[in-house]
Amino acid sequence: MKTDDLETSPELTVFCQEDVLENIRLEYPFQSANFSIIHIERGSLHLLCNAKFYILNGNSLFFALPGSKYEIRKKSEDCSFIGCSFTKSYLQSIGIYTESEKMARIFSDKIQMHCMLTTEESRDVCSDLTSLYRKTKYDVNTPYLNQILKYSFLAFLYTSSLVFYRGNDVPKMKLNRSEEIADNFIAFLNTYIKTERSVQFYADSLHISLRHLSKVIKNVLGKSPSVVINEGLIREAKILLSNKFNNISEISDMLQFSDPSSFGKYFKRYSGYTPTEYRQSFQNINIHLF
Repeated sequence: MKTDDLETSPELTVFCQEDVLENIRLEYPFQSANFSIIHIERGSLHLLCNAKFYILNGNSLFFALPGSKYEIRKKSEDCSFIGCSFTKSYLQSIGIYTESEKMARIFSDKIQMHCMLTTEESRDVCSDLTSLYRKTKYDVNTPYLNQILKYSFLAFLYTSSLVFYRGNDVPKMKLNRSEEIADNFIAFLNTYIKTERSVQFYADSLHISLRHLSKVIKNVLGKSPSVVINEGLIREAKILLSNKFNNISEISDMLQFSDPSSFGKYFKRYSGYTPTEYRQSFQNINIHLF
């Protein structure tokens, strides 16, 4: 699908690979502002989401939530995708309320975010998204444009919802005790990374010994808890640096470093860049995929 420059609105955006290809930077973390649903048509996209790793292959659907933190680790040369981003206020404006029982389940952080599709499901989702994409290119003076976009979006949303409910009704593989500890460790890390970087804090939060936590994380994730914490903190710093409205001194305070110099040395040690160098590396690029 060859496209012109992406036309966006703050409420609803439809994009395909060609629109965002030049913005994709491997291992540059970003934080999503909106809800997004992405259909991987073919190839693969390796994605880190809230410190959890996903391999998105062709014929799959990925549900992204506002505030989630992402990092693209790898993209195959034949990767092709199309997606839609939308705000909570847009949903409400067309009569969809995320607090309703069914929608609350879809837009919950407890869901299975990645669903594999059957060939028929993939065809239907792709058809709905492509139709919506084409309509976002209509002239702004087109009669009934808002209604056209609304009903086209609703068709896509309900088709995706059918896939979601089918995917989330499939019994999930039960985690063993070690995997459960590692999963909870990552969840705590995502919540407290700005303020807590002591391994002991996370061991206490999980009600296990420091030694046991270290052993479990090493066995499950292949690295020590301190390494995982440092990676998470650097990822958080990179996300904050991607916001041009945060100056480096403010970021240092947000991450509770004693001063900007200490933050700069830490960032340089674990990323290979100074904060200023990292920020300049994407100065004229929007690294947000969605």
